[in-house]
Amino acid sequence: MKSISAFFCLLFFLFAANTAFAKVIEANIYPNGAVLTEQINAIIAPDSNRRTLLIYVPAQIQESSLNVTVPDATVLSLSTRRLMDFEQDPRRDELKKRLDQAQDALAVTNDAIQTLEARQAYWADPCADTADAAKMQQIDAAMQRNLTDILARVRELKRSKKEQEDRVAALAGAYEKAGATMVVMAALDRSISEDQVQAQCTYHTPQAFWRARYRFDARPQTSNVAMELSAEIVQDTGFTWDNATISLITLNPSGAILPPAVRPWIVRTIQSGPAGPVASAPRAMANAEAFMRDDSAMVMKTAGASVAPMAPQQESRGVYAVWNIGALSAASGTPVSVRLMEKELSGEFYDIVRPRLAGTAFLMAHVVFPSDQQMIGGQAAFFIDGAFAGESFFDPLNTAEPAERQSGAAATPKDAGNKTEYHLFFGPDRLVTCRYIELARTNDQSGILSKMQSKIWRWRVEVANKRAVPIRLRIEEAAPQLQDERIKLALKAQPEPRRTENNLYIWDAELKSKDMFTVNCEVVISAPEDINLNSTR
Repeated sequence: MKSISAFFCLLFFLFAANTAFAKVIEANIYPNGAVLTEQINAIIAPDSNRRTLLIYVPAQIQESSLNVTVPDATVLSLSTRRLMDFEQDPRRDELKKRLDQAQDALAVTNDAIQTLEARQAYWADPCADTADAAKMQQIDAAMQRNLTDILARVRELKRSKKEQEDRVAALAGAYEKAGATMVVMAALDRSISEDQVQAQCTYHTPQAFWRARYRFDARPQTSNVAMELSAEIVQDTGFTWDNATISLITLNPSGAILPPAVRPWIVRTIQSGPAGPVASAPRAMANAEAFMRDDSAMVMKTAGASVAPMAPQQESRGVYAVWNIGALSAASGTPVSVRLMEKELSGEFYDIVRPRLAGTAFLMAHVVFPSDQQMIGGQAAFFIDGAFAGESFFDPLNTAEPAERQSGAAATPKDAGNKTEYHLFFGPDRLVTCRYIELARTNDQSGILSKMQSKIWRWRVEVANKRAVPIRLRIEEAAPQLQDERIKLALKAQPEPRRTENNLYIWDAELKSKDMFTVNCEVVISAPEDINLNSTR
C-alpha cells in the first residue's frame, strides 16, 4: 500500500511540475503523430517596440505545421531558431528546477546513509581495551542500543532513497523527452501593453500517437462474436496533459502528397550476358511497410490518467474518421486506454481443415460489420468463450487469403453493399482432428502410340468431431492451376468438391458430435510426353 501511494505521489509531483509554462488544451492524434494546441505564456521580445512575442515550443516539431494566434492582434510573420544550451529555457525551467531539487535531496539522503554506516562500523567494533567486566557490559549495552537505532534509520533512509531515485529517474526522463527548445518570434500588427500574453500555438509533433487495440470473443453457442475496439493513446512529450480535449483521427498525415508517377511500359529483347543486380520495388515497399508497422504488443496502463465518462463518438469525414474522446488527462510516458466501441457481430462458425498443413481444424467465424464505421489496423486479442486463444495483427483492409498468414488469427474483408464481411480465425480447435493419408503418387505412360504422360495423386482425408456438439466443417485443398492448354485435368472425388475463384477445392459438411467425415480424392494430370511437367505439390 505504501509503494502504491508513493507512485501516485510521484505522478502528482510530475503533474505539478509540468503545468507552469504551457498547457496542451487540444490534441488531434493520428496513428503516427499529433497536432497539439498549446496555451502558452508568451513574452514580449526586448527592443521590439512591444510588437514581437517570444514563444517557446519543442524543437522537434514539424515547422511547416506551426501556427500562432494572439488575442486582439494579427500575427504578420513567424521566425524560428533553436535555443543554445547556455540560454535560459522557460519551457523546461520548471522541470530542470524540480530535477535539481530531487537530485539534491537524493544526495542528502546518500550522505546521511554513509554517515550512519560509518557509525554502524564503529559500534560493530568499538575496539575496547579493558578487562573490567562491568565496563564490558556497559559497552555491550551501548553497542546493542546504538546499532539497533542506526540499523533502523539506515533501513528507513534506504526506502526513502529508492523513492527519490524513482523520482529523479522520472524527472530526468521527462526532461530528456521534452527535448531541445525552439524560440518562435511572432511579429504582430500592433504593440502589446501587457508583459505577458496568453497565445495559442498549434503544431504537429511525432511524440504523441494512438494505436487501435481489438478484442474478439467468439461465442459459437450463440453464433456471434463480441468485438471491442480500444484506443491506446501514447504521449512522450515530457509534459503532462491536464484535461485536454482529445480527438483520434484514422488518417496518417505526412504521407505522399502526389500519386506515384506512371512508369513507361517497355518491351524489348534480352541481351545475352551476365545478369546485373535488379532493384525490387515491390520488395522494397514491403520492407518499408514492415518497418513502418509497429506490431509489438504493449501492456495498456491507465495509472495516472483520467478519462471523461462520455462515450466516444465517431464522425465520418469521407476519407477518414474522427473519434471525439472529450477531456483527458495523462502523464507523459504512461499509455492511456480508452474504449471506443463495443459491438455484437452476428456470425457463422466453421471448422476449417487444411489437411496437408495441420492435423487439427481452425475455428473461423464469418461475421458482418456495418461499413459506416471506419477502422484501422491494430493488435488484436482473440478469445473463445472468454478463454484466451492468441494474438495477431488485425488489418481491416487486408485482402490476403488467410492461408497466406502465419498467425492463428486473420481477417479477410469482403464488401457486401453497405456492409463488410470478415473471416476471423480463432486458432486451433483441438477437438476436431484431421488425418491426411497419401494413397499414391505415380507417373504413368499411356502407351507408345498415344505419346502421352500422366501424373496421378490419390489421397484420403479423415476428419473426426470429438466435440459434444455438431459443427460446420469446411475442408480446403489447393486445386491444380494449369498454365498450358495442352495439359489436361481429371478429378475423381467422393464426395465431389466445389472449386472457388481462389483455386481451392472446398468440401462443406455438417458433422455431428463424435462423427467422422471422409474424403477420397484422385487427381490425374496428363500432357504430351514432350512437355516437362513441373508440379509444386
